[in-house]
Amino acid sequence: MRSKVLAMYADTIANWLSGGKLINRDNIASSSLKTVYNKIMTKQYVTKVWCILGLPVNYDHNLSEGIRREMFKACPTVRTVIHTYNTPVSVQINSRIFTQYMAKASSAFDDYATVFAQLRDDEKLTGKMDFNPETGRRIWVNRKELIRIKERRDSYTYVYKRCSAGKIFTETYFFIQASAPTQREIEQYTKRLGSILQAEEIAFAEVRGGLPDYLHNFGPASYYTSGVKRCNTMLMSEENLAALMPYRAKGLVGTNGLLLGLEWQSKLPEYFNPFESSDGQVVLVAGKTGCGKTYVCFNIAQNAVGYGIHGSAIDIKGNEWNKLGKFIDLKEISLDGENQRFVNTLRLDDLGCTSKNCRDMYNNAITGTVILLSLMVQLQPSEGNTADLNTILEKAVSKLYSQSGVNPDNPDTFIRTKDLKYSDVISVVTDLKNTNIYNESQIRICDLIIFRCSMYFMSEGRYSNAFSNELTLADIINTPFVVYSFNKNANGEMSALDSIKVFMVQFLDSKKHEVRKAAGLHTIAFYEEIQRCVSSDVMMQYITSRVTGSRSSNVTVFLLMNAISAFYESNLAQIKSNITTKIIGLMNDDDIQTLVDHFECGPIEHYLHLINNKESSSYYHNCFAMLYDVGGRVGKSIFKTILPAYMWEAFNTRDRLSL
Repeated sequence: MRSKVLAMYADTIANWLSGGKLINRDNIASSSLKTVYNKIMTKQYVTKVWCILGLPVNYDHNLSEGIRREMFKACPTVRTVIHTYNTPVSVQINSRIFTQYMAKASSAFDDYATVFAQLRDDEKLTGKMDFNPETGRRIWVNRKELIRIKERRDSYTYVYKRCSAGKIFTETYFFIQASAPTQREIEQYTKRLGSILQAEEIAFAEVRGGLPDYLHNFGPASYYTSGVKRCNTMLMSEENLAALMPYRAKGLVGTNGLLLGLEWQSKLPEYFNPFESSDGQVVLVAGKTGCGKTYVCFNIAQNAVGYGIHGSAIDIKGNEWNKLGKFIDLKEISLDGENQRFVNTLRLDDLGCTSKNCRDMYNNAITGTVILLSLMVQLQPSEGNTADLNTILEKAVSKLYSQSGVNPDNPDTFIRTKDLKYSDVISVVTDLKNTNIYNESQIRICDLIIFRCSMYFMSEGRYSNAFSNELTLADIINTPFVVYSFNKNANGEMSALDSIKVFMVQFLDSKKHEVRKAAGLHTIAFYEEIQRCVSSDVMMQYITSRVTGSRSSNVTVFLLMNAISAFYESNLAQIKSNITTKIIGLMNDDDIQTLVDHFECGPIEHYLHLINNKESSSYYHNCFAMLYDVGGRVGKSIFKTILPAYMWEAFNTRDRLSL
């Protein structure tokens, strides 16, 4: 028995002298921990604890956030936990002891300041030895000591004024706890933390020899009964505590907005509110396939619906966005070969137009119809002038409206558009061709319109079955979330008909946006892999107009992209300047550099490299860096969307195969 006791003491002394370096963590059970002189050891981590003992009197920096930010930069694999323990305390400002100490502190400052003021300018800089007639001692007079004495005076004054105003004070323990995978990393952390706190003139002490008391009093399953050796409390006001906490910077605790997940440094909720400003919002969500960008957007979508914000998604691949239907009211509209649907851009009867907006809606309908028919025609450079094509189509649509008794300034006449068909426009083009108002080149374009559009509208046409089942605004107006599914796989090519369908559902969606805008309501739209359906300049111009016009329609647009290079390989470059917020996941190094050089992502470059770094990728798996601008409020963060297991399983976009 005696030998076992001696061995225990020998082990304790050895580890005290070595700072815990003799502990073999492999021998620690996975569910156990071991305290040594200045460390808490588990199988996975080495943990150290520090206590803040004092702050400068006028310290108003966000200490918690500052420590987390700086230590994360220096030691990204080390987890930092900052916590306080606060006990309300009554300060007797009218007691004899308090008033005596406050008067003594004030008198000491006045005396010292008088002596300091008598020094020459150079002596104020360097300091000077002087004689104090009251004490009969020589004192060293310098600016640093003057500031210290002043702060002591100011401390008493501050406490007196706040207590007089009825404010509450607390005795506060302020702890910094750091857990690192290795001994080397925790020592690096220790050095860096010390240099930061010393530079800020913050008094602190490492908890040594008192870690069992620390765990007993301040552990997750403990209750405070006593103190910890060498750890003193600070007297703090409500304002002091608020300034030290991270809530005004990361996580936006207590504010409204869409919950993205956890801010990965502070582990606090991260919110994003694209609706708090009148500025248009275009959000780029980019990352490699499988990095979790669709998962993030699923979460945003269901949050938005919870706030009463309707949304839609163009699901090119298909069978992804419909998974949201388990949690929100969703309608999936399939537009593949077996479920042909079309949108009648000629209709104006379903918009509830007024005299104030009827002409705009009338013009939108003409523009939409012209774009749709031009997509069907697919005019080649050798076949004629695009301007002529648009002019002919616009005249035909306008004439059809006129013949039908539709007045652009009288919304009561819009009911007459209900039964109009695209074939009616082609009939008007035929009539215009025979009026001798067009030259030879324009007549050829008329013939091309008639011929190529016949494939869609004539009963024997190749695509005629695609225009037999109309999709109307009434089908979607009251549905919180609509998914337009095209059922293309990852490599499936978008046909001309597919591009036409994409345009039609965008046009229908825009009508819903206008209706909700008139009611003061917001909408969100998700465009996934939109670059796959950019088959023409005409189509791209419309997409660009929808994105750039999001402000006027109360729409927040989310663009989901696999690679940034798509912006330079297609007409998507026109949209780049309208992006207000970037949410970026795992990317190639070249794409990261492009984001920094051409997308103003310099502020989040460090985050992007952490996500992409192979050494830290496990810790930052499925994390996203965000650089946001929501109308005057700009910021950055690194976050991870974390949902319950049952939701993760439902949202998982990768099919599994059991072998």
